[in-house]
Amino acid sequence: MLIDSNIIINFLNRDQTAFDLIRLLLIQKRSLFISSITITEVLSFPTMSPEDFEISSTFLKNFISVSFNNQIAIKASFFKRKYRLAFADAAIVATAAMLRIPLVTRDKQLEKITEILIKNDL
Repeated sequence: MLIDSNIIINFLNRDQTAFDLIRLLLIQKRSLFISSITITEVLSFPTMSPEDFEISSTFLKNFISVSFNNQIAIKASFFKRKYRLAFADAAIVATAAMLRIPLVTRDKQLEKITEILIKNDL
């Protein structure tokens, strides 16, 4: 499963639903992926303290990071055009599509994507 940035951010903000989901997936020893774009999104909050940066950076090491490359970029351009997505969303959707794995997200806008399986009911 590819975990969307919003799930990671909610987890780090101590959201109970996100916490329970991530905890369950880690206990189940699932292969959990994130896009390298997610790393940027999670670590780029201007108000993030150095301590929170370290905590977040350490937490992100629980996931398999998939680097944004030319193949994913081309696929992202398709999703950006077809669904009028923001760059980060298109990149993350393209990553899930390229890996052929579900995307776990709370982003309602992504429910319209038909090319990948969206898991938002967890």
